[in-house]
Formats: sequence, structure tokens, C-alpha cells
Amino acid sequence: EFAEVGDYESAVFCHQKAINYNHFVSDLWYNFACTYSLMQEGEKGLAALEKAFSLDPSNKDYAAVDEELDFLRTQPKYWKMMS
Repeated sequence: EFAEVGDYESAVFCHQKAINYNHFVSDLWYNFACTYSLMQEGEKGLAALEKAFSLDPSNKDYAAVDEELDFLRTQPKYWKMMS
């Protein structure tokens, strides 16, 4: 919810707390990637997205159309991860 209103720092804080509690939930990593993408933090976003994919490869289906990941799509590594 923080990211939706543009409070990215609070969103990152909440994502980090959740991941520290359970780092095996792909949705947490995916949401982290979305927030970093909205912040235009390419490397951090791609790292989080890569973790989300490793935990649940079906995340690639949603990532292909998710508008929150538009910035990450400008990164060459994104396309390597999607192939």
C-alpha cells in the first residue's frame, strides 16, 4: 500500500521486514522488485525479481505484463531473465 501512494521508503522498509521474517515467499520478493522498479533502482529490482523467479517460476507470466515493472524492462538483464 505504501508503494501505491508513492511512499517507497516505507514500502522498502516493510518488504525488508517481511523478507527477514520469511525469505522463502516469492510474492514478497516480487513485490520488492515492483517497489524497486517504481523507484528506478534497476539492480536491486532485478535481484529481487530474480529471487522471486527462483522461488516460483510462474512469476514470469505476471512479470511479462505488470506495469509496475516497466522500468526493469529497460534493463538488458530483465530480458535475459525472462528468456
